[in-house]
Amino acid sequence: MGFMPDIYNEAVSYREACGVANQKVEQLQAELDKLSWIPVSERLPEDNDTVFVVVQYENEIFSLIGRYSFINDIRKWEVYPETKLPTVTHWMPIILPEQALKEKGGKDDEIRK
Repeated sequence: MGFMPDIYNEAVSYREACGVANQKVEQLQAELDKLSWIPVSERLPEDNDTVFVVVQYENEIFSLIGRYSFINDIRKWEVYPETKLPTVTHWMPIILPEQALKEKGGKDDEIRK
C-alpha cells in the first residue's frame, strides 16, 4: 500500500509537466506563425502595414515588399518595385530587430550589442 502515493505523485507531476510542455509548444507555434507565409485567401494584413509579399505575374513568381491599403476608396495592394497588375498570393510580416526586442521587453540600446 505504500507505493500508491508515490505513483499518484508521479502522475500529478507528469500531468503538470505535460501542461507546461503544451504551453511552450503553443508559444513556439505562435512565434513560427509570425515567420510563415500567409495565403491572402486566409487573412490579409492590417491596413497600411508594409509586409513581404509573393507576387505572381505572367507565370513568374517574385518575393517583394508590399502594402495593402485603401487608395481612392478602393482596397488594393501596392507592391515595390511596382509591377503591372500584380497578383499577390501570400504575405508575411516584416519583423525588425527593434520590434522583436520590444515584444520581449528589451531596450532599444540592447540592439547594438
